[in-house]
Amino acid sequence: MTYQKYYEILYKEYEESSKDFLKLDKELSKTNGFGGLMDLPNYAKAKQRWQSAHNTFWGFLSLIEGTNINPNDELSLSFKRLKELLDSGAITEDEYNIQKAKILNS
Repeated sequence: MTYQKYYEILYKEYEESSKDFLKLDKELSKTNGFGGLMDLPNYAKAKQRWQSAHNTFWGFLSLIEGTNINPNDELSLSFKRLKELLDSGAITEDEYNIQKAKILNS
């Protein structure tokens, strides 16, 4: 997968999760400011999805900012594996940030 393709995937997820979260947020606030109790689990799930997509998207942008990465270059396999570990909860976000910096500086 190229850096460009990865960017497009992250952007799409960020855009979709933002739309879903904002829609539920608007619906929830229409009903007495809190919505129905049945809406809260969906709201919380949408917010968590949006936060994850936001952090991943902007984290990727900060990762490549100021580097000379060609958008058509292949994304490092070690970077993909590192992301999988983060997504699975095997490593923390701090550990992820330290390791991705090592990959970029190697």
